[in-house]
Amino acid sequence: MTANMIKRFLFLVLTFTFFSNLAFAEMQLFVGETCPHCQNLESYLESNNLLQKYDIKFYEIYNNEENRNIYLEKAVELDYRNGGVPWLVDGENNVEGDTPIRKYLADLDGTAYELASNLDSSEPTTLSAEDSDLLNDIIKEEAKVQAKENKQTSDNSSTIYYAILIIGPLGLALLVYLFLKKRSTQT
Repeated sequence: MTANMIKRFLFLVLTFTFFSNLAFAEMQLFVGETCPHCQNLESYLESNNLLQKYDIKFYEIYNNEENRNIYLEKAVELDYRNGGVPWLVDGENNVEGDTPIRKYLADLDGTAYELASNLDSSEPTTLSAEDSDLLNDIIKEEAKVQAKENKQTSDNSSTIYYAILIIGPLGLALLVYLFLKKRSTQT
């Protein structure tokens, strides 16, 4: 095996590793069980096979405390203060409302989107004023706590993640190279 072939192999391993991590990023869709806009959006996503295409995971927040906590954490992380559903989180991007979410997903692959016939508005279903105030208070408190925690852990965890992401394939490539080198010297 030549050095040129080994370089190509290393390039392919690194490229595959990088793009495979991007391809498996999950989108989070926060919904409420009784929210009509959420129901319209869910039907649209299912009928157009978009749940699988974009790896969208639903988080019902009205009746599920764990999902509500995830919602609050994401709201703090992304400085989201509207408190509405449906709310789509795609990495650092987030979109609120049935129609804007449809447009966002259509823009991802350049396809046209269609409105549900019974969709009266593109506005999200909002929380009551009391719940919205509570959400804002929680967000402010969580932001303070997370700012301290994130400062300490984000540097370490992202460094470890990227180190593993880079060193793992390089280690594999090195092992393959050494194996092939040893094999070629034996023949």
